[in-house]
Amino acid sequence: MFQIWLSYSPVADYTASFYHINSDKVNWLSLVFPIAALPFGFLATWILDSVGLRTAVRLSLNISNIGIF
Repeated sequence: MFQIWLSYSPVADYTASFYHINSDKVNWLSLVFPIAALPFGFLATWILDSVGLRTAVRLSLNISNIGIF
């Protein structure tokens, strides 16, 4: 998981210059997953404990399907 995060490092400057943005915005892209994983991880744990594995998996599949559209 963290190897993907480290793969942004060599191309951050090129990406920033290509899209005409500063490198801070590119670096924030690599921080989105770790920041989002904390609250959503706790939420997923709570849902799993509350409704059970089968319902939690069905709920996550439905949310993923909604996200496709």
